Amino acid sequence: MQDHESGGHEPSEEEIERRLQALLGDSDHASLPTLPKVSEVPSEEDVHARFNEIDKRVDDVRANADEKKSALDSEFDQRLKALEEKAQKAKASREVEKKKVERIQTSTQEESRALGLGLSIAYTIIGIPLLGAGVGWLIDRQVGTHYWMGMLTLAGATGGVAIAIFKMNQNERKS
Repeated sequence: MQDHESGGHEPSEEEIERRLQALLGDSDHASLPTLPKVSEVPSEEDVHARFNEIDKRVDDVRANADEKKSALDSEFDQRLKALEEKAQKAKASREVEKKKVERIQTSTQEESRALGLGLSIAYTIIGIPLLGAGVGWLIDRQVGTHYWMGMLTLAGATGGVAIAIFKMNQNERKS
């Protein structure tokens, strides 16, 4: 290849480097590694020393990476343990709340059942004698006596108490 600038002979290494700089631009050239000149070929001892230096750097990087990994593993284990403890506390708290709700529901059911039984007994003790008195009053009014109202009121009171006792015994057997 003939070169117009250098007068037809082979360009020197400096000339080639200058042309490359012009083609690549100065900013890109700064990031390119400089190649050793042919006269600067490293010796075998220099190559071995350079390889040993690179091996040492690789070992240092690996050791540093192992330390970082160990630290990260330790931190991960601590976070995992803290999370497990938090989950156990939340689970225990939820179980306590669940038992509390069940206890309240059971208590409410028992209270409702007892209230229903109490009202039923009260209506029985009051209602049946009133029913007897009403029926007796109607009979006395039709017949013209005062006998049936008292008798049916007394019979209603006796029947009401008997039914109330029966309901309480029946409830006791269920419990």
